[in-house]
Amino acid sequence: MVPTLLLALLLPPLIAHGAVTWTVAHRIHTLAEAPARSFAIVLGASVHRDGSPSSMLDERLRAAAELWHAQRVGAVLVSADHSPERGYSETRVMVQELLRRGVPRSALRVDRAGFRTFDSMWRARHVFGVEDAVVVTNPFHAARAVWLARQLGIDAVAVAADYGVPYDSSTRWSNACRETLARVLAFADVHLLGTVPRVTGPVDDGRAGR
Repeated sequence: MVPTLLLALLLPPLIAHGAVTWTVAHRIHTLAEAPARSFAIVLGASVHRDGSPSSMLDERLRAAAELWHAQRVGAVLVSADHSPERGYSETRVMVQELLRRGVPRSALRVDRAGFRTFDSMWRARHVFGVEDAVVVTNPFHAARAVWLARQLGIDAVAVAADYGVPYDSSTRWSNACRETLARVLAFADVHLLGTVPRVTGPVDDGRAGR
């Protein structure tokens, strides 16, 4: 009785996790393999108090800049948390770093309400009009990000930005655990909960540097 009940409880999340992971495995590429798309969507990650990007965010920005310079994308949309009332802006740091890496301001678009991956992808499609994209994020996050993009109407592939940063075991373990739960929630957001983003309309004109 107990094993049957346990299986009944575990099976739905396992199926959801598998659906998010397996159905997009062939759409996750290295930087060298990435096909051309109209946009790169760069998802935010934490920034340091001194205004520098964390290692994870730096990998994403480096990959996005390389895609631009290789003429694989026509524009770069950065989507992340912008909370100036807390003295915190991932998007500002992302724009500054991409400019420093030679991506022109005219090629940048900014979504300051990308509070979570679901929000970023919904807003990319419905607010910024993105139809096809390379989603740029770290390997552990790539499957969920590209799965959500495709579920929300974007013809998307992903680049798993990996420059060999030696993350410690606790960071890797934390990311793996959090991502397992997040994939189940992503499936529920799309198929069960009718989720909408925290902000469904524009927060600015979508241009960089604001």
